[in-house]
Amino acid sequence: MPLFTNRPRKASRLAIAAALMSVGALGVTAYETPAFAQKAPKYSKDFIKAFAPINEDLGKENPDYASLRDRMTAPEVRESVKSDDDRLAYGGALYNLGRQLEDLNLQRTGIELMLNSGKVTEADLPQYTFVAGTIAYDLNDYAAARTYLEKAASLGYKADTAQSLIAQAAALENNEAGSIGYFDTLIQQNIDAGTKPAKELLQQAVRTAYQSEQYEPSTKYSILLARYYPDAVTWGDAVNIQRNFKKYGDEETLDLMRLLRAADALDSGAEYEKYIEVAGVRQLPGEVLAVTQEGLAAGLISRDVSFVANALSEATNRSEIVREDLSALASEARASGATAKRATLAGDAHFSLDRFAEAAELYQLALTRSDVDRETVLTRLGIAQVMAGDYANAQETFAKVQGERQGITRLWSAYAEQRAQG
Repeated sequence: MPLFTNRPRKASRLAIAAALMSVGALGVTAYETPAFAQKAPKYSKDFIKAFAPINEDLGKENPDYASLRDRMTAPEVRESVKSDDDRLAYGGALYNLGRQLEDLNLQRTGIELMLNSGKVTEADLPQYTFVAGTIAYDLNDYAAARTYLEKAASLGYKADTAQSLIAQAAALENNEAGSIGYFDTLIQQNIDAGTKPAKELLQQAVRTAYQSEQYEPSTKYSILLARYYPDAVTWGDAVNIQRNFKKYGDEETLDLMRLLRAADALDSGAEYEKYIEVAGVRQLPGEVLAVTQEGLAAGLISRDVSFVANALSEATNRSEIVREDLSALASEARASGATAKRATLAGDAHFSLDRFAEAAELYQLALTRSDVDRETVLTRLGIAQVMAGDYANAQETFAKVQGERQGITRLWSAYAEQRAQG
């Protein structure tokens, strides 16, 4: 629906009135032609003589637009344009004809003539400038697009699409730093105002940062996307960005697979099989059994695959043995002189059988011992706290993690925050 309606005009020998619409890549709301100069336009005699017959034909029902393009772009018509009012009227006609013919170059010529006329009203100038930017963007002239779009924003054009197009144009100019800066500004403005950034904006930010191989903004934007729009796709993307940038080993990958499972984002047989592999049927048979059963129920893995069949069989047998040994494992971990490794293994065993509170207690015990793998155990403690519903303490735990595991715990911390908010 148009946001502005045509305003009544005083009589003149030319009446150029047709809808002005931006045609940017993102699809923008239609605008009707804004007011021309408040005073009656003063067209040059040559322009009236050359353009009046064309204008009359433009107003007819079902005009021959292709023929009109040839007539309107003829040298004698172009050369008749002398005054600013001529430029405004001629530019408007060219723009609208370009829309009818889906001719972006004609649209660009038209809108630039109108802007250069100096006759576009102050109220409408931001919109016209934005239109010029979107057309330049569609014509792959990203430098010009960014110039127009930045000017539109400086003139007060508020649509989110302006800033996101600026960022995309900067990225396509190979100005990744500038592009990320635009995304940062716009997203933070939304957050500061208490509004949720648009999903499309966050997706564009993730895509731009990832394609330019920037780890930190890729992580930040993917976490924001999963936080504000949680589903299997957004959580899956956030996890895969970590995996692709960092090339984690099995222990780190396991904790990312656990997040996918918690977020209901395991959505392929390859992911289920990877989870089974990194968990290890001998190390965490209870968890392997549960994951294998879930994958089979979802129809994403099959017993006909020997790897899956073997994992299911061995995990079924071994998980019962571990379940019977849980008390003994915990006692050994608490014994005087026991190592951090023993407490960690006992915690892992409890975790794999969904004994999350007990697992958290054993991980905390491991942290008191000198031989502890601190970052791994802190990560596992935080995950156990999340799974036990202790979200506030989980976030405090994740904040203590340093080094390469920070990318993992930032994701888990966002998930804990999400769970805490219901």
